[in-house]
Amino acid sequence: MESNTTPLSLDCQPTKHQSIQSDFSEKLHQLVCQAKRIAHEHPERAETLCKTLFDTVSAFDQDDYVCVKDEELAERQSR
Repeated sequence: MESNTTPLSLDCQPTKHQSIQSDFSEKLHQLVCQAKRIAHEHPERAETLCKTLFDTVSAFDQDDYVCVKDEELAERQSR
């Protein structure tokens, strides 16, 4: 009797991109939990915290943003 199931791949490891995204999602989730806790414990700080988080994310989204680590890497690669 033939089986109609599809054979499973033995390579079940996530790709590097999937691992990075998963790790990022976990860190982001932890950040959200901390921000919610701070806002709950210190409601007077909630608006400042929210603005700071949005400003930080917006800075990373700018075309002219340069990370110090990126500059160091580019310098090492140019040697």
